[in-house]
Amino acid sequence: MERVEQFGDPWFLLLAEDYIVLKLETPWPADVPLPGGYSMRDDDGRLLVTNQASLVSATSSLRETRISEALFAGCAAFESSNVYEASAREVLRFAGEVCIVHNRDTIFRLIRMFPNAKVLSLPHDLCVHAVELDEPSRIRGAPLVPTSELRELEGSTQIGCASSLLFTEETVLQILRTCPN
Repeated sequence: MERVEQFGDPWFLLLAEDYIVLKLETPWPADVPLPGGYSMRDDDGRLLVTNQASLVSATSSLRETRISEALFAGCAAFESSNVYEASAREVLRFAGEVCIVHNRDTIFRLIRMFPNAKVLSLPHDLCVHAVELDEPSRIRGAPLVPTSELRELEGSTQIGCASSLLFTEETVLQILRTCPN
């Protein structure tokens, strides 16, 4: 929950729906208006708050903005919309940390979407990760992506298992092949 706390009140974020926080590497310029559907979360101009629709509609406005970390709370699965997934990939292409509260996507989709993320945090993960069932035609032993910066994967399930995620053995092996560090 420590990773969640840096984005706001953990209890609020655990109950939030369609709530996205983007942490900027540098403060948002005071003379530049925020894109529609965005608001500032803090006084130093580094935390932007938005939702799925606004993330998609303002993707081009954020192309030049470097986002270091992001939190998605109670959002739809990325696979629910190709446009939403593409927007998240584009906006977070340099993000070093991605936190998804109530994640609904498989770990291998997330590793592919965010190959530069060093940390993936999945508090209250809602997904069972089974690469052999979700991608039966994939070549066993091949990495999920050519390169991945992932160093730390953390999370928990909703069933009270502190610091645990539900992975099959094959999925764990694929993650280790893809993210050797």
